[in-house]
This record gives sequence, structure tokens and C-alpha cells, in this order.
Amino acid sequence: MPVKSFLIKLIILSGILLGLPFLGVMLAGLPVQRYLEFPPETQYIDHAPFSWIVFTGYSLFILAVILPIFIKILKKGTKVSPKPAGFYPFPSIVSLRSIICVNEKRNRDQIIIH
Repeated sequence: MPVKSFLIKLIILSGILLGLPFLGVMLAGLPVQRYLEFPPETQYIDHAPFSWIVFTGYSLFILAVILPIFIKILKKGTKVSPKPAGFYPFPSIVSLRSIICVNEKRNRDQIIIH
């Protein structure tokens, strides 16, 4: 039974991954042969010109994200903190609460059923 459901899912996935792009090409009215050539070539595409404004914007964004991390690393250096990192209870509290909620729901369902 699990193998049969896996094969059905695989066939559906293959149909989606292979069929929908060809359907889009046909609906756009383009020839399908362009998309079947191997190796794929980009001769049918007009690329946008290079933009220094966009390049500068992306570079400044990347620097704004990465620079504070490098500054913190350089300021800290190789000095080891004398105190331990500590205990962070947040993940354990969330997991315990979810277990309690599931158990409460199961107990409530059993009370209602019986």
C-alpha cells in the first residue's frame, strides 16, 4: 500500500513538473522546440543591460547585513567569556506546552467518547 501511494504521488509530481511548463509555453503561443533543445541556450532572450544603480543598491544592502556581524567578531577577538553561555528555556517551554496541549486534547476526547 505505501509503495502504491508513493508511485501515485510520483506520477502526479512528474506530471506537474513536466506538464505545467509546456502548458505555459503553449498558452503563450511560443514554439515548444526552443525549450526541448539540449544543451539549453539563451539565444532567444534579450538580457537587461547592466545597472550600476541596482548593483550599488544590492552591494550596500549586503554590507549593511554583514558588516555588523564582522564588527562584532573583530571586537570580541579570541577572548573567551568566563561565564557559561547560560540556559535558554524557550524551546523547552514551547515543546513542553505543546506536549501538554496534545495530552489534554487526547484526555478530553477520551472522556467525551467514553
